[in-house]
Formats: sequence, structure tokens, C-alpha cells
Amino acid sequence: MLREKESFEMKHVKSLSTMTATIAGLVLAGTTAAFFAPGADNGWDASTAMTETSPGVWEYSASGLGAGARTEWNIIEFAGDWGSQLHGSNQWGHADGNGDVTIILDTNTYNDGWAPSSNRIYTNTLALQSWAATGDWVAAAGLGNDWDLGTAPAMTNNGGIFEFVIPGGSLAPGIYEWKPVANGSWDSTGPFTGVNVNAPNSQFEVVGSETIIVQLDSSNGTTRFIPTPGAVGLLGIAGLAAARRRRR
Repeated sequence: MLREKESFEMKHVKSLSTMTATIAGLVLAGTTAAFFAPGADNGWDASTAMTETSPGVWEYSASGLGAGARTEWNIIEFAGDWGSQLHGSNQWGHADGNGDVTIILDTNTYNDGWAPSSNRIYTNTLALQSWAATGDWVAAAGLGNDWDLGTAPAMTNNGGIFEFVIPGGSLAPGIYEWKPVANGSWDSTGPFTGVNVNAPNSQFEVVGSETIIVQLDSSNGTTRFIPTPGAVGLLGIAGLAAARRRRR
């Protein structure tokens, strides 16, 4: 059996309304405050407000960028207050072919086995990126060098779910770290940060000769792993979040 371990904390948890609703594994949480998205496209204006497009979901759109252009933001909870950042490092994104990109913060809580389970941060163009999986298991699996962007195995796009299969029996039992990386850079998505520059690592544990499938859902920036075969079936990685970041 594979085990999952928790090692993460939520920062700047939003105030919730007194009413919540649970619908198909989703806990809707009405927030009483706004969020702001200072970034490169708006001159890092810390009063740039995000719009709540549905309960608990906040968005900010940038336009007029070059096709495929990369940009960054740093979502904050209070206008003008850089101390209220949701995460220490910046969020990243790439414009589409028209020069447009939207960054989304979903503060609802989901019980779907994908991480993060709440405060999901992502852009609407993640599926347009080239994704690879790297970590401290690559060399042991005979697939390249550990934490090496140049040899990181490419992930396959299966209908917006990017995945890489680590062959069964290629890794000795133990706990391993991994992360999905975009476009040959350290732009990544983490188990409690969502899209983040050099996001924290995720973990999986091998206990026998099972195959491990690591996955990224490009529709919301979440990750998980699937151990196969085994009676445990599908296990999300919501709890397998490494607090430390990979240092370059």
C-alpha cells in the first residue's frame, strides 16, 4: 500500500461567510474580501483588483501581450499590502495566440484527490505549454539526471491531463520528490501553491514494484499520482507536499 503524508500549510486563509454548501465533493466558500493581482502587465500596481466571477473564484485578465508572451503576478489579499501575499514567489503565465491570458484563484475546497485542495491558482493557458516531470527519481529510473531540465522526461497530454509513467520496478522502495515543469524552465505548479515560479515539490512513495503515474490537470493547475497496480486504486497527492523548494 502507498501512504500519503501531509506537510503543508495554508497561508492567509480567507474569511468565510456563515453559509457553505457541499455539492458533489465541492465546498463553496463565500469570501468577504477581495484579492488583487499586481503584475508585470500592470506595472506591479498593488491596487489591481481581481473580479469574483463565481462564488469563491477570482480572476484577472491581461491583454495586449505578445503571442505566447510570459508574464508574472503576485496575488495579494489586501490592496497595497505586499505583506498579504498568498505565496512568497510570483505566479507565472503565458499569453495565448492573441496575447491574452487570465489568472484564476479558486478559494473553494475540493475533495477530489487533486492538490492543492483549496486556493488553487492557475491560468487559462496551461494546456498550451510543454510539460515535463523532474525530481530525485529520474536517474534511478534510468531516464536522465535528477533535477535536470535538459533531461526531464516529457509528459504526455491526454485530453488536458499531462502525465508521465514511471515504469514499475525501476525505483527502489522509498519516498521520492517530483514536480511538473513548463517549457524547459522552473515555471511549475505546486501541491499547495498552484502555479508558482519554482513551486514546492510533491512526493510519492514506492513500497514495492508498482508503476507510478504522475499527473497535472491543466484545467486548474492541480497534481496527483496514481500507483498501479494495487488494491489502493487511485490516490491523490493532496497530502504529499514537500515544504522545501528545489534550489537551483
